[in-house]
Amino acid sequence: MANGKRKSCYVASPCGFAESTKRWYKDLLDQLRNYVDIVDPWEENVDPILALPAEQRRDSWIELGIKHYRRSINVIFSLQSSIKSPPTMAPFAKSHMPLPPPSQFP
Repeated sequence: MANGKRKSCYVASPCGFAESTKRWYKDLLDQLRNYVDIVDPWEENVDPILALPAEQRRDSWIELGIKHYRRSINVIFSLQSSIKSPPTMAPFAKSHMPLPPPSQFP
């Protein structure tokens, strides 16, 4: 924090979805918040979607997925300039490609 600005930490973990890891994940994020601003693309209240009639849920889940996708790409790209090794689109793929600008995504 040499320039006085708090750093951000992008956290996208499946640990918050399972009942067995929800508490651990919440505690981890609470601890990290003492040091950095957390960017968690999954931090979303889905209760309104669950309250919809079944026939309307599918489209709402798709919209939420698109929202998560766009938010993740924008956040990763904005953080990319602050790290030495740029994030990749497929960390386990044979070739690692840096992320293109968000304008190139739908």
